[in-house]
Amino acid sequence: MSWNCDIVMDLISLYHDGLASEATKQFVSQHLTECPTCRQQYKQYRKFLQKISGLSQIPSEQRMEQNFSLLANRMRRRRMMLGIGMLSYVCASVCCFTMLLLRLKNKL
Repeated sequence: MSWNCDIVMDLISLYHDGLASEATKQFVSQHLTECPTCRQQYKQYRKFLQKISGLSQIPSEQRMEQNFSLLANRMRRRRMMLGIGMLSYVCASVCCFTMLLLRLKNKL
């Protein structure tokens, strides 16, 4: 790789994103037409960007609110089921204790 190739590799992301100055764009495009190694590197860079573009989608704020809402509903349901379970346990315990006391009272 020549010295120009190193410079082009450093500028390739700016060139691809359209952020480079006109002089830099001309320099890079001219070099890419002349250098097959850099042209191949640029093709690989574009393929890489296409692959990662689908992976790095950030969820929208609305989607995050929906996820939070679903989580909050699940937590409410769990708390309610736990409360119902504890209430049932207490009621069953009171019934058993009452029946035990009645049997003891009848035996006496």
